[in-house]
Amino acid sequence: MAATVEVRKCTGTDAGTETSVSGIALKSVDDATTSAANASVQILDSGNNYSYESWIRFKVTTMGGSSQLTNFKIWGSGASVATGVTFTINTDTVDTGVTPVDTQSAQGTRDDFANHGSGSKIDIAGTLVGDNEETDYAVFQEDVADTASPGAIPQQSVSYSYDES
Repeated sequence: MAATVEVRKCTGTDAGTETSVSGIALKSVDDATTSAANASVQILDSGNNYSYESWIRFKVTTMGGSSQLTNFKIWGSGASVATGVTFTINTDTVDTGVTPVDTQSAQGTRDDFANHGSGSKIDIAGTLVGDNEETDYAVFQEDVADTASPGAIPQQSVSYSYDES
């Protein structure tokens, strides 16, 4: 029997409220339930505006017959989002949760997620050997420049993998 792994969005004080999610919405509120359409990041007349950081981690709820889960990786399509819109992510380990902010993120080394397609995956630290253990964090954020066009942006794909033994 295979392990059961959830993608968890961590919100609130010290990113301490965890919710199992099937997608990552980058938006103007710090929660896991409001739709992005109801909490879009507005274009400013001048400068950049930011979504709240989306703190994401993986949690093994049951190990099944596995002894460990390792080698967690995350990547996107490798394509830019839209003119004036950038999704950023930390490219190094963020192991301690802090309260998500809607100013430019300082969590880890920030990079454009478009630079991380299948040929440039990001490692997420964690060797999980028991039920309810979790990896370190991937911290996403939307950066909207004053050059962005109004309207919805296309849905983006985020892929992940891990090794199970």
